[in-house]
Amino acid sequence: MKLRMITVGLVLLFLSSTSFALIGPPTAELDKGQWSIGYNYSYSTQDMDKANYHGFDTGGASSYGKFKIEDFKTQRHYATLSYGVTDFWEIYGSIGIADVKEDEKQYYSSGSVGEFATNFDNDFAFGWGTRVTFLKGEKISWGAALQMNILDTSWDESGVDVGGAWKDTFELEAYDLMFTVGPTVDMGNWKLYCGPLYYYFNGDYDYKSTYTGGVSKESFTVKPDGNFGGFVGAQIPVAQDLDLTAEASMVSGGYGLACGLEWKF
Repeated sequence: MKLRMITVGLVLLFLSSTSFALIGPPTAELDKGQWSIGYNYSYSTQDMDKANYHGFDTGGASSYGKFKIEDFKTQRHYATLSYGVTDFWEIYGSIGIADVKEDEKQYYSSGSVGEFATNFDNDFAFGWGTRVTFLKGEKISWGAALQMNILDTSWDESGVDVGGAWKDTFELEAYDLMFTVGPTVDMGNWKLYCGPLYYYFNGDYDYKSTYTGGVSKESFTVKPDGNFGGFVGAQIPVAQDLDLTAEASMVSGGYGLACGLEWKF
C-alpha cells in the first residue's frame, strides 16, 4: 500500500505538476466484448519551433518574418468510450473541449520583435486511440498504444482607435499523434506502466486583421521543438470495475500530467 501511494504521488508531482492527453497503459486492458466509459483531464505546456510566416494586405503589400510560440498551454476535458475488440486489442474515442493559451514572439523583417499573448476560446476537441498487447505475461505485459487528438479553436478582439474600427481574429486548427511501446507491470492490486514516447504536432495558424480601409492576413505552420520523450503512469482500482489513472509525460520542450476515471462494464 505504501509503495502504491508513493508511486501515485510521484506520478502526480512528476515534472512539477504539469500531460499531453492521457495515453493510459500501452497494453489492452479490456476483455473481448467489454466496454468502458470514462472522464479524462489533461494539462500540457510546451514550446513550439520557430516558424516562417507570410503576410499580405489588400493593398498588395507582403511581409515576411518568423513567429515563435512559447508556453503553448492546453487543457482538455474528455469523455471517453472504449471497446475490447479482442482480449489483446482495444479501441476508444474521446470527445470534449480544449482550452488553449499561448505566448508569442513575432520577429519582423525590420529586425524588431513584438510580444503577444493569446487566450483562445473553449472549443470542441476530439480524439481516438488504440492499444494492443503483443506479449502477455503473468506479471509483465508488453504492448503498443497510438493516439490522435484534434482541435479547432479561435479567438478575436475588436475596438476603435484614431484610425477607426478594427477587429483581429486568430484561428488554430491542429492535431497531434502520440505513439509508445512499453510494459504494464502488475504490482498486486494496482498497475504501473511506462515507456518511450513519440509525439508529433501540426497546427495551421491564421491571423486576420480587419480595419478601416483594408484587411491584412498572416499564416504559418506550428510544430513542436522536439518529438521524443517518455511517460510513466499508474492505474489503481478505487471501486469495483472503477479505475483511477494518473500519468506524467515529457518531450523535448514540453511536459505535463493527466488523470482519468474509467468504469468497465
